[in-house]
Amino acid sequence: MNASAQVFDGVTDGRSAVDVLVQGNLIKQVGAGIDAPGATVIDGGGRTLMPGLIEMHTHIMFQFGVPDSRTFDHAAMGAAAYEGMRTYMDMGSRCAIVERIHEQPLDGVSG
Repeated sequence: MNASAQVFDGVTDGRSAVDVLVQGNLIKQVGAGIDAPGATVIDGGGRTLMPGLIEMHTHIMFQFGVPDSRTFDHAAMGAAAYEGMRTYMDMGSRCAIVERIHEQPLDGVSG
């Protein structure tokens, strides 16, 4: 359980200081004063807690500064994953290459 974290709820403006109960990889409950006996508590310390982000326009098969590149940019995708991007909307890469990425994702990066 993450206690005392700032959370955007997507409905109201601003953030709310709440507890977040996670079981496995699912958020089970969000609210103030959650009672969860036996749960591991992580003190959010008032920091902002965010879900995985969605990149809505990316070019998976592009290397910055390399004109007409058609190779997978491992460094950029790894950096994006480290920064919280978990879902990507690819814009214009060749389908066969993107399909290979789905079949063999990088550590921490999935298609």
